[in-house]
Amino acid sequence: MGEDLEERIRSLLGLSGYGTRAYLALLKLGAARPSEISREAGIPPQRVYDILGSLSNKDLVYEEDGIYRVIEPERAIGALAERIVAEARERARRIGELADLLSGMMSKPIVEHVELVRGIDGSISYAIAAIRSCGKRPVFMAYKVVERADELWPKLSYLLEALPRDVHILVPEKADIRREHLEALEARGISLIRSSAVMMDLMIACNTVIMGLPSSRHDVISIVVRNRVFAEALERRLEELIR
Repeated sequence: MGEDLEERIRSLLGLSGYGTRAYLALLKLGAARPSEISREAGIPPQRVYDILGSLSNKDLVYEEDGIYRVIEPERAIGALAERIVAEARERARRIGELADLLSGMMSKPIVEHVELVRGIDGSISYAIAAIRSCGKRPVFMAYKVVERADELWPKLSYLLEALPRDVHILVPEKADIRREHLEALEARGISLIRSSAVMMDLMIACNTVIMGLPSSRHDVISIVVRNRVFAEALERRLEELIR
């Protein structure tokens, strides 16, 4: 547990080994002078001031009258998480603008294609890109996604944010969906339509169809089909089920 926690702190907060040990030592001590932190963490005395300075620059600790204290982790690390999200959103916006620019430079736009996408992150990214370039409401069928909703919800929330209002999602007739998830969907203006015809994970957005497939090696595998005739035929069938 200790080694796992240290590794998580190092990788997620971007701290060095000494920085991680100093931070954990200060969490334990509550408030301490550099010499005390050095002894508790097993850090060479000549390194401790630089290490504490690095922690201060990351807004994880603060110094007052020569004594260092930890900033409450929920506040400090929560603020870091929000900053990362904001930076990622801005970078995603700029990448989207670049995609539009480069698409406009193509002499012969790709009209039809089929590709395989591995992993939930890739599948959700393709879905969001298709939704934003479509200009009308997508249609969903959710099967395995409903069964794994608790596990996938943090990632699915990004997809929900990209949806326009009044979207319909077909789900299995006897699907057991948690109240908080239902409330989140309702707040986004998303309607669940229960149907016995639901048998796979599927999204249609204009001329793009994304279908989820079972896999023994990956958490998710999706087939992305960009074909207007195929998409329109599937959309008509799903609309019949919704009505």
